[in-house]
Amino acid sequence: MNLIRVFILSFLVTAVTECTLAYLLGLRTRSNQSLVLLVNLLTNPAVVYLSLLSAWFLAPGGGRAVLTLLEAAAVAVEALIYAKMLDWEALPGGTAAGALARGRPFVAALLLSLLLNAASYGMGELIEILIRQI
Repeated sequence: MNLIRVFILSFLVTAVTECTLAYLLGLRTRSNQSLVLLVNLLTNPAVVYLSLLSAWFLAPGGGRAVLTLLEAAAVAVEALIYAKMLDWEALPGGTAAGALARGRPFVAALLLSLLLNAASYGMGELIEILIRQI
């Protein structure tokens, strides 16, 4: 698969998964959804590019370790952005994100980032398994 397709497919899977889950958690406004999309536009290409490089240049198994570190860095960067940019107090209290954020936006942002990234990573792994079966 050519490199451009890898970047596009990875971003699309990530964007659809994370925006959908964020919506279900209560981040339903256009500005919240745009933020989720833009945050992923910032982190996803870097993680994909650096993980591909590591897989090409490191011994088998080394690429997985680097990917774990890259994903952890993406979670941290995204959490910092969410903590600063989301209006946590405006989230409806009846939503998961709104209830979690009361009085502790950084914890909520970290959990949100971790959950969104785990979901999109899992979806990517599932799609990769399905593609190998074809």
